[in-house]
Amino acid sequence: MSVQGWTVKEAAKALGRSEKTIRRNIKSGKMKAEQVPGKYGMEYRIVDLPVGRPLDRGQDISIDNALVKALDMVRAVQAENERLAGQVGFLQAQLQEAQNKIRLLTAPKLPWWRRLLWRKRS
Repeated sequence: MSVQGWTVKEAAKALGRSEKTIRRNIKSGKMKAEQVPGKYGMEYRIVDLPVGRPLDRGQDISIDNALVKALDMVRAVQAENERLAGQVGFLQAQLQEAQNKIRLLTAPKLPWWRRLLWRKRS
């Protein structure tokens, strides 16, 4: 689980239910969730996943602690990957800028009088 909570898709997978069932439980008040801004608008984040408590129709749901830890580790790795991707992008931009400077320094230069005459023709 991330700092923002479980997404509907993650909760559905962890609980073995459909996303539609999770949304129905949120709307009926059986699950606590918040709405946060997402990529395509507001989306639900489940703040308290009901471990070992019935969600609907009296069915008992249990989640293995190892699964919860594994999901936490996956989210941590995803966050680290996003952070590193940002650093890679920054470093690629710096590399491109350095390559452009090198091209300017190593470009063959015309004598000053040819550059002057070339400008007058243009």
